[in-house]
This record gives sequence, structure tokens and C-alpha cells, in this order.
Amino acid sequence: MDYQISLLFIVALLSFIQSIYGVGLLVFGTPILLFMKIPFNEALSILLPSSILISLGQVLKSKTKPTSIQKKMIGYSTFGVLTGLIIIFNDYLNMDVKIFVGIGLLISGFLRISKINPIPMRDSLLSQFGFYSFLMGLIHGVSNMGGGVLTFLSTTIYFNKNEQRYNIALGYLVFGIVQLSIMFMYRLNIFSFLNIIFMGISALIFVKIGNTVYEKTSQLFFDRSMTFLIFIFGFTVLLNSFY
Repeated sequence: MDYQISLLFIVALLSFIQSIYGVGLLVFGTPILLFMKIPFNEALSILLPSSILISLGQVLKSKTKPTSIQKKMIGYSTFGVLTGLIIIFNDYLNMDVKIFVGIGLLISGFLRISKINPIPMRDSLLSQFGFYSFLMGLIHGVSNMGGGVLTFLSTTIYFNKNEQRYNIALGYLVFGIVQLSIMFMYRLNIFSFLNIIFMGISALIFVKIGNTVYEKTSQLFFDRSMTFLIFIFGFTVLLNSFY
């Protein structure tokens, strides 16, 4: 019972964070559940349904249709996620996932605080957008940490928090659908009634609390607080991987 209450609290807290920033359940929930010695596949089954639900709500609420570049992101990143999941589920990659998670978060954080002129970086990303999207999907399929890369991409290409969150939510929605589909093929028996409870809690938090807070959040606070969260979890995960 204590184990289930802990999971419920984690999902609720991270659902609140994801309701605001577009990321939370996967990028932060994955390392937390790994700390709790929960297998990577089981962690996915706990976090994915709620993440998909919130991302879907954010995409629908924006009432925006994907642009040509976002459609390109969807295509290439989907292929990347599929490749990564095949690697993980077939045990082709023998490494500590936590190390990969921590490094990915820290790189994302350092890129966000760098003094690099955003326009040349934006142009560079757009010129290699297909490769970048595939790499982002591959990272997500292998480690569940594509959200850090997706966040960096979204905040580099777009300068408005509404566009940033929409792009993050759209990417996460695609990631989640692909992951969930593959998991049903490989690990159908890891889902339980508890997942439905988590989804209900996540939906309630998004509708009643998280989205309201987001609408009152300034662009400056949005950017700085997201970077802070990424650094905190990146250092924590990386340090934990050595023990």
C-alpha cells in the first residue's frame, strides 16, 4: 500500500509539472522510478498513459494544426523511437540507463543557459532537422529522455511559451503513442487497473490546477524554472548512477 501511495504522489506531482511545461512525467518520472528500483519497462507502463493524456489535452486545447516542420518532426522522430525501443526490448544495448538519462538532462540544461546567439542555432537546427528529430526519437526510445532534447528544440525554434508548449506536447504525444503501441506488442501484461487511477488523477490535475497555473505564468519564469528543474534532475540522476 505504501508503494502505491508513493507512486500516486509522484504521478500527481509530475502531472502538475507537465501540465505547465509540457514535460514532467517521463523526463523526471523515469529517474525517480529507477531510483526506486522499478524496472525500466514497468516505469514506462506507469508513466506513459498519464503523459499521453496530458499531452493530448494540451494539443487539443491549443486548437493548432501541425505545421510542415512539425509534421517532419513527427515522421523522423517516430522512426527514431521505434529504433530505440527495438534496441531496448531486445537487449541489444547493455548499459546503465541512468547514466544516459543524467547526461542527456545536463547537456540539455547547459545548452539552455548558453550565451549562443539563438538565431544561428535555430537556423542550424532547421537545416539538419530530419537528423535531429531522428536522434531525439532514438534517445527517447532508449532512455525515455527525449523530452530534454525536445524541450531544447522547442525553445530554440520558438520564442513564445504557447508555441513551445504546443510543440513539446505534440512531440510527447507522438512519442507516447509509439511507445505504448510497442509495449502492447512486447509487454501486454505489465498494465493494471492502477494505470487507470493514475490517468484519472493526471486528468483532474491538468484540468483543475495545472493549466490554470500555466496561463498565469510569465515567459521569463517559464524558461528559467524549466532550466532549473532539468539541472536538478540531471545532477541527481548522474550521481545516483555511480552508487
